[in-house]
Amino acid sequence: MFGTHSVAAALANPARRLRRLLLTEEAEAGLGTRLKQPWAIPAERCDRDRLEKLLGRGIVHQG
Repeated sequence: MFGTHSVAAALANPARRLRRLLLTEEAEAGLGTRLKQPWAIPAERCDRDRLEKLLGRGIVHQG
């Protein structure tokens, strides 16, 4: 799953089972203002290059 709105909805849903959360510093800050922390899963901070390697170039992941 990727994209800030999808990830925010998943984090806000207590029934959702999450395995891993990768966020850029900017995305983590943005989600932190929208959702209470701590989240059900710890965030792993990474850079945009790593996300693009995992998801593929051209995917709009928003961090």
